[in-house]
Amino acid sequence: MRQECRPFLIVHPDRNLIPYVNQEYRIAITFDIQSVANSPTDAKEIILQAPKGYSFGAEGSNCEIYEHNLLPYFNGCKVGHDLRGANEVVLSLLTKMPSDSKHGAPIHYRFMIDVVNADCDNDDWAVDSSMVNIFCRPKETDNEWLIDFGGNAKWKATGYQLYVPVTVGAESFHFQDQFGCSGQVRLAKGEDNYCMDVTGQKFDKGSTLHVGPCPLVRPEHEEEETTSWIAPPTGAGPLRLRFHYERCACIATGDEEGDLKVGMVIKLMDCSGDLSEKCQWIMPSSTFGTIRSGKDPRFCLGYTKEEDEEGRSDLQLIHCRHEPRTKWLTPCPGIDAVNNPRQIPGSASLTMKARPNFCSRNSFRECGPGRYCNERDGICEVIRETEETDFF
Repeated sequence: MRQECRPFLIVHPDRNLIPYVNQEYRIAITFDIQSVANSPTDAKEIILQAPKGYSFGAEGSNCEIYEHNLLPYFNGCKVGHDLRGANEVVLSLLTKMPSDSKHGAPIHYRFMIDVVNADCDNDDWAVDSSMVNIFCRPKETDNEWLIDFGGNAKWKATGYQLYVPVTVGAESFHFQDQFGCSGQVRLAKGEDNYCMDVTGQKFDKGSTLHVGPCPLVRPEHEEEETTSWIAPPTGAGPLRLRFHYERCACIATGDEEGDLKVGMVIKLMDCSGDLSEKCQWIMPSSTFGTIRSGKDPRFCLGYTKEEDEEGRSDLQLIHCRHEPRTKWLTPCPGIDAVNNPRQIPGSASLTMKARPNFCSRNSFRECGPGRYCNERDGICEVIRETEETDFF
């Protein structure tokens, strides 16, 4: 596989070696001063800065470079020199490096160096389409490498993709992310054609939400702006508008610490920063069931009994135990309490599929709580939420 020709590149020296998170990896650095600095430089040092979280070693320690062509200019390598961090190395030079050869062609410099790769942020990992590898996809600014020629010139390059040293498979694992959890949140009522919607198509903070007839499907997808939501992939977290990601469905309470009450209205709130508990929801373990408040799971997402002239009802809190107006159809299944007991929110989830647990009529107790013995197939199955019991 050919590398793109650029003045500064981070290169895989061996395509057979996979860069894993939190593990040491040898990378190759290539650069030419003529393109980077646009002129010969008198710099006495070259600074290589990796993204935050990477480490070349202990700060102040010596480092080694390999298979380089920096002689006779190279004098030494230090990690975190002059109060820099462990993600920076300084290559000191005996004299300035020429930018081109005697014939005017640019000189391509190179060296290899060992680095311990960064960890992957909780919101940055994903599983490839073949359901084989777990990889990290950080934001572009979190994967930038920098080369600095003594302050005279700087150049940036995009780093490499990191992987998690665990292989998965579709037969054993289930993966879902925000893309797969996008869609309409429908009321399980009649023909299931009632959707969670934004009243008046206003996306300001404090805009009201309602449930009403789902819009007809049209090629321009204009109606999706108000009826397309992102359900939390881990089964717990915010219900975000797909096309207005910073807006979430939240319980409108005047007091953040106050108790929840039946009848509290649901409105759009800003969720671009730290998420309030009133914007957290616990999704049903399948694609059908109740959506409970993360602040107090005795209360569920519901709607008023009254309808306006267009058949719409405002969203409000309903007590899960007594009210029938709490059943929804969601874009993706939630994660049950076994796989996410602490109800941790996240942008994606990877769960291991449960292995079949065989049973018989005479040994039904081995299925355990929350499961029953399907005598026809001889397999323990989960009691679905249509037969669910209350949290309390």
